Amino acid sequence: MLENNLDRVEEALRSVNGLLARGMDWGDLERLIAREREVGNGVAEIIVETRFKEGKMVVGLREEEDEDEEEGNEGNETGDEEEEREGKKDVVKIEVDLGLSAWANAREYFDRKKVAAEKVLLGVIGLLT
Repeated sequence: MLENNLDRVEEALRSVNGLLARGMDWGDLERLIAREREVGNGVAEIIVETRFKEGKMVVGLREEEDEDEEEGNEGNETGDEEEEREGKKDVVKIEVDLGLSAWANAREYFDRKKVAAEKVLLGVIGLLT
C-alpha cells in the first residue's frame, strides 16, 4: 500500500516535517491539517492522525483499482454510482515514522512482514518435525 502511494505519503511527510522544523506548535499543525482536509487538500486528506510525541503519523490509504476493472466499468455507472463505489473502498490506516522517508517506511513494513512470515514458517516446520 505504501509503495503504491509513495509520492503522496512522501509529500505528507515533507509537509508535516517542514512545518515542525519551522517551529509550528503541534496543536496548530493539527488544526491546519483539519482545515486543509475540509477544503479538499489531497495531502491533508490522507493524514488520519498525528502522534507527534511518538514521532509518528497515521495515513489512510485506499487501494487503487486495477486498470482492467476501471475500463470494464466505464459507461456503466452514473457519476453518483461511481462516487458511491469509490467511497466504499476501505481505507487502510498505516502508521509511518516522521523520521523516515516514505520509501524507508515501506521498507520497514516489508522487513517486519518478512520476519513474521519466517517465524510462521519456522513454527510450521516445528510442528511437522
